[in-house]
Amino acid sequence: MRKRSWVWLSLLSLLAACSGGKSGAPVKLHPGRYDVSISNPSPQFGPRSETKSLCFTPDHAANFASEPLKDIVPSGDGCDTTPGTRDGNNFGGTRQCTAPPIDGMTMKMALNWTGQVEADAFTIDADASGDFTGHALNSHITITGKRSGDC
Repeated sequence: MRKRSWVWLSLLSLLAACSGGKSGAPVKLHPGRYDVSISNPSPQFGPRSETKSLCFTPDHAANFASEPLKDIVPSGDGCDTTPGTRDGNNFGGTRQCTAPPIDGMTMKMALNWTGQVEADAFTIDADASGDFTGHALNSHITITGKRSGDC
C-alpha cells in the first residue's frame, strides 16, 4: 500500500512538472530594460532578424500579457488588437490591420500570437498572413525578451 502511494505521488509530481506555464499563479513581467530579439525567416514582413533594447514602464509590464506587442511591434492606423484569454503564464491574441489605399496599393494583415511570460523574460510566437495588392504574404515570427536591468 505504501509503495502504491509513492507511485501515485511520483506520477502527480511528474504531471505537475509537465504542465509548464499553466501551473501556479500568473506572474507579471517586471518593469525595466529588456533585450528583445525578433526572428523572421520571411523578408515579406520586415527584417529577418532584429535586436533592440526597450524600456517597459510599470504600467506596460503589468499589462504585458494583454498588450505584448505595444512597444515591440507598434500598430498603426487601421489596426485592431484583441487580447486572448490568459491561461496561467500563457497568453495569446490577434491584430487585424487594413491600410487605406495609397496610389492604388492595398494591404490587409492578420497577426495571431501565443506567448509565455516569466517575471523577467517572455517569448511570443506569431503567425502573420495578409495580402499586399493581390500578393499573398505569410510568415512566422518569434520574439524573445530578457530583462537586462533598470531603465
